[in-house]
Amino acid sequence: MIPSSFEKGAIAMIPTPDQAWELLCEYNEGDFHRKHARTVGDVLRWYAVELGRGDQADYWEAVGILHDLDFERWPDEHCVKCQELMGERGIDPSLIRAAASHGWPDCVDLPPELEMEKVLFAVDELTGLIGAAAMMRPSKSVSDLEVKSLKKKFKDKKFAAGCSRDVIQKGAELLGWELDRLLDMTLRAMQAEEEAIEAEYQKMAQSYGIEVDKVKTVVSSSSIATNLCLNKAIDLIKSTAKVTDASAGEKAEEAAAEKEKPAKPKTTRKRKPKTEEKAEEPKTEE
Repeated sequence: MIPSSFEKGAIAMIPTPDQAWELLCEYNEGDFHRKHARTVGDVLRWYAVELGRGDQADYWEAVGILHDLDFERWPDEHCVKCQELMGERGIDPSLIRAAASHGWPDCVDLPPELEMEKVLFAVDELTGLIGAAAMMRPSKSVSDLEVKSLKKKFKDKKFAAGCSRDVIQKGAELLGWELDRLLDMTLRAMQAEEEAIEAEYQKMAQSYGIEVDKVKTVVSSSSIATNLCLNKAIDLIKSTAKVTDASAGEKAEEAAAEKEKPAKPKTTRKRKPKTEEKAEEPKTEE
C-alpha cells in the first residue's frame, strides 16, 4: 500500500526511495521495468555521493526509480502521463520535472538543466548498454567488465541497438564530460550496486541459515527492490526458513520412526520340487 502521505491530494512531498518504489510497482509489473528502475535509482544515488551531493542521495535515487513510471502502461505518453500520475499523488513539482526531463526532446520539451537531470539523461540508455554487455560475459556480471570492452560495445551499433548512442553522447556533452569519463563512472556505479546487493544477499543468508540462492529467489519473487527495502523481505525469509526447518524436522522424525519399527522377520520361500520331465515314448512303427 502507498503511505497515507502519498495519497491523491496530499501536500506536495518528496517521496523516499521506498515510497517511490511502491508507487513504481503500482504501475509496473514486469521484472524488466522494475529492474531498470532499481538500477537507474542506484546509479543516481552513487553519482550523488560521487559528485559531492550525498545529502541529496535519497532525492536523486527517488527520481531514478520513478523516471519510467508510465512506460509500461502508457508507452505512447511516456514522460507526459508520469507527470499526471505523480501530480495526483502530490509529489513535489521539482521531482516530477526532473523525472520527466530525460524524455527530452522526443517526448517532452523539458531540457535537462540541473546536474542530476543531466546525469539521468546520460545514464538511462547507458545502463542498458552496460547490462547487455555484462550478459555477454561468462560471469553474467559487471564485476569483471572493463571500460575498453564497454567502448567496443558502444562503437558496435548493432550490439544492443535499442540503446541510443546519440543520447549517451549527448548526455556526456550536457555534463561537459568526455565520453570515456561517463562510461567509466557509470560502469563503476553499476559495479558498486552489484557488490552491495550481493553483500546483502550473503548477510541475509547467514542471518537465517539458508542458501544464498534461496534468498535471491524469495527477494525476486516478492518484487522487492533489493537495496531499497530488503527489510521487507525479512519476514518472507524467516517464514521460508521455518518452512524449510519444519520440513527437515518432519523428515527426520519419519526416518527415526522407521528405525524404531520392529524388523519384519525374514521369510524363506520354499522352492517347489522340480518335476522330472517324462521321457518321450518311442514311436511304434505301424
